[in-house]
Amino acid sequence: MKQKSKNIHRSHFRTRSVLELFGLIALVILVIKQWQVIDQSFFSISNSELKYLAIAFGLYWVFFPLGSLSYRLLSKKKIIIHQMALAQLAGNGPGRVIPGGLGNVSFSVLYLKNSGVALQKAIVIGIANNLTGILINTALFLTILFFKPEIRSLLNSSINFGSASFVILVGFSLLATAVWVSHLKNVRSYLHKLYLQWKFLLKFLANDKKRIIGVLLIAVTIISVNSLIMHLCALSVDVSLSIANTVIALSIGVLVGGLLPTPGGLGAVEAGIAATLVVLGYSAPEATSIALLYRTITYWMPLLPGTVAYFYMRERKLL
Repeated sequence: MKQKSKNIHRSHFRTRSVLELFGLIALVILVIKQWQVIDQSFFSISNSELKYLAIAFGLYWVFFPLGSLSYRLLSKKKIIIHQMALAQLAGNGPGRVIPGGLGNVSFSVLYLKNSGVALQKAIVIGIANNLTGILINTALFLTILFFKPEIRSLLNSSINFGSASFVILVGFSLLATAVWVSHLKNVRSYLHKLYLQWKFLLKFLANDKKRIIGVLLIAVTIISVNSLIMHLCALSVDVSLSIANTVIALSIGVLVGGLLPTPGGLGAVEAGIAATLVVLGYSAPEATSIALLYRTITYWMPLLPGTVAYFYMRERKLL
């Protein structure tokens, strides 16, 4: 029995090692293929007011552990904040090769599992944490559109048949895939277990309103700090960017990044942010510079530290 367990462990270790190697190679290829974007980012930085960028860089690292605190509030288990933060940072390293920003979620879930949280519960906590951010962001987006009819008018005028058809097609494809997968016997059984964990989590939070308020406040803070980072990026290239326009551009950029299956939304988020800023009345060079500077801070800057964090966590069997 022990020999069989050792063989399974070795097989799992070999499989994981191969996947890690391919992930690392993919990460290197990603950096090489996007070198032109990186070069443009450095050019934008070199022609900007560095004092604003310095504040933006600092803000990123100051608010980074907030996501870890949110995971702790959603879990009954005492999650070690700095380890959770390192797991999320690792998601910003090798996790970048996973499309749509799912790398950060999967690494956080993996850390929770290795910390003693049941896998289904860890998955539900990861989804709940990100779903909270999406709901808060959507609420802010709709609130701005309601109180800013001029922004709503500009966005409506930019919607064409092609873009609307693309969003509908992607949404329908995702829905159809989800429905098909949910009908598979093994998946259906697994989804039932996740459903039970959802009920447990909602009941747990319903009995502790302070946790709900804490998670919501953290989500609002993270969105606010991200908006402030983009605002500082705009100031660094001498562009006045209102908070309303910042939230709108970020929301659409993240949406586009989530719809297109690129690593961490690479290219898609930048295009979404820049295109939205152009629609809102900013010039193409201004919009592109702001998008590149923002993504330099939130995408490229954590890449190397995230890779170091990944190997550190793997060495200690926390991932």
